[in-house]
Amino acid sequence: MKICTICNLEKTIDQFPNLVRSPDGKYPQCKLCKSNIDKQYYKRKAEKVKSNANKYYKSKKDIILNKRKNNDHYKIYNKQYKQLHKEQLKEYNRTYKQQYKPIRNEKRRNRLKKDQI
Repeated sequence: MKICTICNLEKTIDQFPNLVRSPDGKYPQCKLCKSNIDKQYYKRKAEKVKSNANKYYKSKKDIILNKRKNNDHYKIYNKQYKQLHKEQLKEYNRTYKQQYKPIRNEKRRNRLKKDQI
């Protein structure tokens, strides 16, 4: 258990984001408070954040574009994996669809109700 420095509530350790340089490896703020802090920062400094992102992209443009072009080995690996594990993937997809079909149907019904209103 750990106490958030912003909301002063005691929460479980998994409700705090990771921070390597901290002694306990976690931020002093919980994930919810940290998220709010980050959103407020972005609202105040949106231009600075965007300009930093653009500077980073421009300085690393060659590397970024090269990674995008050279991702063929991932495609090859994925294709081979799918061929080797065909039955396992079919079974996984079948159980996933059965498990989440009621949820998907409920979402569709709600969406249709909203559209009709």
